[in-house]
Amino acid sequence: MPETLYKKVSGRYKPVNDIHVLDGLHEGTWIIQVKPGSKSISQLKKPDFTAVDSAVLEFKDILVDKVYQASQLRPLTVKLTDKEKRAWDAYKKIMGDDLPTMFGYVSIHQIVNEAIQEFQSVALKNK
Repeated sequence: MPETLYKKVSGRYKPVNDIHVLDGLHEGTWIIQVKPGSKSISQLKKPDFTAVDSAVLEFKDILVDKVYQASQLRPLTVKLTDKEKRAWDAYKKIMGDDLPTMFGYVSIHQIVNEAIQEFQSVALKNK
C-alpha cells in the first residue's frame, strides 16, 4: 500500500500530491541518473545545456576515478645517459639486490589532459 504524505495547511493536514517532494525536488529542470546501486540528481542551471550537463554528470565519476589513479605514487622511469648507466651498474654491483625504488607523482598537467580526453569521449558517446 503506498504511503500518503500530509502537509499542515491552516491547522489541518492535507495530502500532498507532489510525487517528487520526498526527493527534495522543487521547480526547475533536473537530470536524474540511475545506475546499479546509486541514483544521482542534479538541477540544471541553464536548461539549454542539457546535453553538456548530462555528459558532465556522467563524466564526474570517471574524472574522480582518473584523478585518483593518476595521483597515485608510482615508480619513476627515466632514460639514463651512458654515464648514468655506468654509475648505476657500478652501484648495482656493490649493492646487489638491495636497490632503492624511486617514486614520483604524475604532473597536474597530465591529469588535466587525461581528464579532457575522457570528457571528450563521454561527450561524443552522448551525441
